[in-house]
Amino acid sequence: MDEPGSEIDVERPRLVERDDLLATLVRIADDASHHHGKLVLLSGEAGVGKTALVEALLGALPASLTLRRGACDNVTTPAPLGPFLEAAPELDDVPLPAPHDDNAVLFRVAGGVLSAGPTVVVLEDMHWADGASLDLLRYLGRRIDRLDLALIITFRNDEVAADHPLRVVLGDLATAAGTVRIAVPPLSPSGVDRLATAVGSGVDTSTLHQRTGGNAFYVTEVLATGDDDVPATVRDAVMARVSRLGEGARRTLGAAAVLGPDADVDLLADVAGRPIQDIDECVARGVLVTDGLRVTFRHELARRAVEESLTLATRTELHAHALAQLRRRGSGDDRRLAHHADASGDRVAVLEHGPRAAELAAARGAHREAAAHLRTVLEALPAGSATQADVLDRLATELCLTGHAQEALDIEHQALAAHRTGGDVVREGRALRWISRLSWMLGRGAVSDQFAHRAIEVLEPAGPGHELAMAYSNLAQIRMLGDDVAGAQIWGGRALALASDLDDVFVRTHALNNVGTALANGDRLDEGVTMLRESLGLALDHGFVDHAARAYCNLSVSLSLHRHHAEAEQVMAEGVTFASERDLDYYGDYITAMLATSAVERGAFADAERLVERLLRIPHLAVVTRIPALTVQGLLDILRGDGPGDALGEAWRLAEGTREPQRLVPVALAMAEAAWVAGRPDDVTRALDILWTRNAEQPHPWRTGELAWRLHAAGAGRDLPGPAAEPFALMLDGRNRDAAARWRALGSPVWAARALATSDDVEDVRHGLVALETLGALGVRDAVMRDRYARGLSAVRGPRASSAAHPAGLTTREAEVLQLLGQGMSNAEIAATLFVTPKTVGHHVSAVLRKLETSSRARAVAVAAARGLLMSR
Repeated sequence: MDEPGSEIDVERPRLVERDDLLATLVRIADDASHHHGKLVLLSGEAGVGKTALVEALLGALPASLTLRRGACDNVTTPAPLGPFLEAAPELDDVPLPAPHDDNAVLFRVAGGVLSAGPTVVVLEDMHWADGASLDLLRYLGRRIDRLDLALIITFRNDEVAADHPLRVVLGDLATAAGTVRIAVPPLSPSGVDRLATAVGSGVDTSTLHQRTGGNAFYVTEVLATGDDDVPATVRDAVMARVSRLGEGARRTLGAAAVLGPDADVDLLADVAGRPIQDIDECVARGVLVTDGLRVTFRHELARRAVEESLTLATRTELHAHALAQLRRRGSGDDRRLAHHADASGDRVAVLEHGPRAAELAAARGAHREAAAHLRTVLEALPAGSATQADVLDRLATELCLTGHAQEALDIEHQALAAHRTGGDVVREGRALRWISRLSWMLGRGAVSDQFAHRAIEVLEPAGPGHELAMAYSNLAQIRMLGDDVAGAQIWGGRALALASDLDDVFVRTHALNNVGTALANGDRLDEGVTMLRESLGLALDHGFVDHAARAYCNLSVSLSLHRHHAEAEQVMAEGVTFASERDLDYYGDYITAMLATSAVERGAFADAERLVERLLRIPHLAVVTRIPALTVQGLLDILRGDGPGDALGEAWRLAEGTREPQRLVPVALAMAEAAWVAGRPDDVTRALDILWTRNAEQPHPWRTGELAWRLHAAGAGRDLPGPAAEPFALMLDGRNRDAAARWRALGSPVWAARALATSDDVEDVRHGLVALETLGALGVRDAVMRDRYARGLSAVRGPRASSAAHPAGLTTREAEVLQLLGQGMSNAEIAATLFVTPKTVGHHVSAVLRKLETSSRARAVAVAAARGLLMSR
């Protein structure tokens, strides 16, 4: 064995093959001082050299930049907002949000603190970050281009699978302005040779590169041993270096592995039970590094290798020492204390610190971590513990908030059994209500209804209270979602009465939303909207974020259903702003889908297409949002005459899974439109039969009108079960010109054009066809002309004024597209020039080819040039 000190010195950082990457990072940091913020996603495998690159960057930056740094580790359950609090400790002074509020205030403060003057923030190993940190990362990433901030995060790309929480955030930020991706590659054979030459090693560098794959940490660990042989794994390389330490130093190293990166020198010595000289030996050998106050491993790979080498007895003993020493020092870090308590088998200490750690994590929005703490607490609880039911309730809530509804449901069933055993009727009723809600989230409507009733049956004998009021409101919500207006009023009315007696603003806000939506979606729009606006106002005043977002959604849907497009879009704009400021993507995306639906009604096809294209690119888009987005996509294709593609089929499959009329009806109506445009009237009837029967049970004027009109257009007219909304009633009565005027007043030009085009008056038909072509609804235009022909009516053609004035009959926009084709532009380039989507350009190109009677773009340009249709440049 070599004598101490004979190892080759590789501890001084050496950057090899990283000059270009460093120059890029320096440039990005400089941009932050000129109001061009950037989010840098710095990725690479473990040990590839990300930290060394960051160290070099920080050393190269001017003093005029503020530097902040934080990191994550996988030693314990991640600390809520851990890396950000390390980088900006002052954020710890921001008060925790109220129970029904979110982290919006903290996030705004964080944005201000981290960009107060040109700042570079480095957050390392974000693949281990907690949920709240990832939420804040998403918040900052979406606004980074407006901040004086270069935010650099490092992560291991080989540890971030498709379902990893960080991967979801990276997907959300993929197209955000200011996002930059940088991958740190392994060293090349030449790079390995340079490192070996720099330290005077005689190792065979070809074998070294082949064995290590150019992993910088692995290479330097091998070089540090001074041996010519190359260990088979990075773990073997680390342990080869560890084996050269004395017994006391190895004991100290084991304690450092257990403590992780937060160990100060005195704490490490006390936990190891060894003198500080043993720490010095570890540092001298390059296994540990120190900044003078804290001691840590040179790399997490080394820490893990040492920890895995410890026997179970030694590991347990060291954790027990760590717990004792931290308590003796008065540590208030319940997360860390709970970790050492669990690892040392101290159940009493787990039950003391675990619940508090979970509470703090939940309060800061780190719900995944709160659930992890609660699982540990559950395992430590003795059988039949009186607190088991409470822990199960809390765990179910955290699981629900992290999107694990099925697991939350399973846990809540356990909580229900525990509450029954303990004889706590009120909490039994609450558990029944939660099971109802979770069942609805999983698409199990009948089960949800069953447990909603059982909750009320259990709670009513216990007397008035918050839980009974919420049970009433929960059933009102179920009735509202099922289009049962009367049922929503009955149960919502009970909830509102009890909320008034109890002065319970939370219940009142929830119940007003349910009853208001039911009334507005029925035939009492004004009354319903008044209740929804009151619910929204209460939610905003009291910080009920979820209630406010839900009110925005339901107001948007109700106003759109009644074709109050201007008012609806004002509410939608407010709702999208509210959601985007708080990164409430679930609600923001849903309202965006409603905006797209409204845009189709207004004839703004390009706007609708742009919105749904963005939505459908989002990973893990919620089903309730994907359904309307796909429906709009299918409708646009139908209206333009391209056929529905696969969009409506997928939308219908998803809608059937929910069994909710508000999801099923729009898709079925779109499928009926597709069948009519394709000339399949029997399919129209099949698509609408079930809806007609259900609507007849509780007739809705707008739904009745549209169903009746579509069946009439398919030659299957029926007696109305109730009044139809005025524009549809006028169309069914043959007063198409009046209907068109009413549609225009409502801001629905597509329906106005359809009303004229299906009139018995030839002039009306001519104007209707012109309007349909102007809107780009060529599929509807062609279907109208086909039906007229089938009925033996005279053919009516009404080219647009702009088309008639063009020698080839092109519209103004088609003529613009032709000119750009003549300049050799692609669809994407034309789209950027005209501020439309590439898909819209595709429709215009198809129209140009058809009108010029050519089959290719090149031929169309040639024909246009020959006919003098292209402007000289």
